[in-house]
Amino acid sequence: MMNACLRSHLVARAALLPALLLAFGPFASAADLSDAETIRVPKDQPTIQAALHAAGYGDVVLVSSGTYAEALDWFERTNVTLRAKGKVTIVLPDDGGEAQEVPLLMRARHLRDVRIEGFRFEGNGQGVGLDVDHVRGLVLRDCEFRSLSTGLRARSCEGLLVRKNRFQDLLDGLDLRDVDRSVVEDNEIKGVVNRGLGIRSASELTIRDNGVRGGQSGVLVESSHAVTVADNDVRAAELGIFADGTAIEVIDNVVQGCHDGVQVGAGVGTSVAARRNRIVKCAEDGLIVRGTSNVVEDNTIKKCGAAGIRVVVGDTLASGNTVSACGSFGIYVGESITTLAGNRIRHSSEADVYSVYPSSTTMLENDYKTSASGF
Repeated sequence: MMNACLRSHLVARAALLPALLLAFGPFASAADLSDAETIRVPKDQPTIQAALHAAGYGDVVLVSSGTYAEALDWFERTNVTLRAKGKVTIVLPDDGGEAQEVPLLMRARHLRDVRIEGFRFEGNGQGVGLDVDHVRGLVLRDCEFRSLSTGLRARSCEGLLVRKNRFQDLLDGLDLRDVDRSVVEDNEIKGVVNRGLGIRSASELTIRDNGVRGGQSGVLVESSHAVTVADNDVRAAELGIFADGTAIEVIDNVVQGCHDGVQVGAGVGTSVAARRNRIVKCAEDGLIVRGTSNVVEDNTIKKCGAAGIRVVVGDTLASGNTVSACGSFGIYVGESITTLAGNRIRHSSEADVYSVYPSSTTMLENDYKTSASGF
């Protein structure tokens, strides 16, 4: 029989099928596309902006190799593809986008079922590479964002597929707010200062198979619902993964060499599950738990400088975890109602299990050597 974890994961992925269909757009009939054409830049139109204005339903804008100094504004189009042919770099014009409060290399707004493929967005340490606002159905793939304040910024969007892009040398890699039914997968994010991938107020979102290096937060999910963070590789961030909201899953990720590994929950009303993650060689805590109704299961945590698992506050189930060779405690339980079941803890410097209030901690079939308490 399929276990509950696998079943919930498959159900979550199945629920995203409408988003993928939305992102790729409906299949157009021959009649719909009878007038579609390929608009070549600079052969048919002198600039990318002119081609975007000229493009209609079903058209492909094909941009030849070169560097284009344009601040692009793409709006109110349906089923149009913008594609690079060869190496195409978009940079800010000479005025640096001075008319805008924040310089934007490209603004995409009120679009439906569009694609952007193969471009390089490059700044001089400022500006946003691609700003997406009120877009329903966007495929962004094989693009590169470099030397910008933010690579991709999206607001009030639905049905995004962000796949196989590269984000490098940025303050923030991806900044997504109010984004629903979308997928962010197989991207490379490195050299960021603040957030590699920041998500806020999202729902039915999957973040998977991304590689993140550096930043204050590798993956940051706040105030969201039904978000799955799966199979990502996060290294050398201050906090590897932060996840807060309801029906959030953090599963099968590798987090290594961060200051703190993973934090689930932040306050009252959260429900976050962290399962089957591998957390290794973090300077302080491996996995931090806050808030209510959180589950920590089947994680492997090794060689962290402080606690392997630190339950700070809330109602938590921690079961089936393997914790070894951590600097202070294997599992630390603070002011919380916690059940520890079937965990294996070894080689902790101070105590394998430490509970501030032992009467609030239920212990069921754990395998450990040493314990201590606050009272």
